[in-house]
Amino acid sequence: DRAFVQLELAQRTMDELKQVAAQNRTKDLAAAIKGYQSRVSEVSQALPGLVGQQPRVALRAGQVLLELQKERSELERVLGTSIGEGENDSLAEATKLVVESELKDLNTRTLNEAQTQLMMKAEAAYEAGEYDTSLEYLLKVGPVQSAQGGQDGN
Repeated sequence: DRAFVQLELAQRTMDELKQVAAQNRTKDLAAAIKGYQSRVSEVSQALPGLVGQQPRVALRAGQVLLELQKERSELERVLGTSIGEGENDSLAEATKLVVESELKDLNTRTLNEAQTQLMMKAEAAYEAGEYDTSLEYLLKVGPVQSAQGGQDGN
């Protein structure tokens, strides 16, 4: 799927960027950042389509996206600079779409007490605009059954 391919390419580009930074190759840093920004832009464009067509797959992609964002934040801390402000906004928007889709889906499902608590925390984080935090809670919810009944998965 295009979104996963783009995520994998973005991850590889992030790995290259971390290597450039670790080796203090300052002359290569600008090009590495530009490559990362380009990949992130492509991910941001591919993810909304995945949310609309395959929401469960989009949730897994969201998990990869979270890891990528954590790595970016750590690298920004190390470098002391922001990497791709506009791309960060588009990633946040893509994460928001994944969260919205998952919250909507979970509202149609039967949840156990622990899952309900996690979903409530995810909704609160979403309302506060903390989409990464909301997605982290949603990923902890685990498998659930449809509202028609059956045993809840954990």
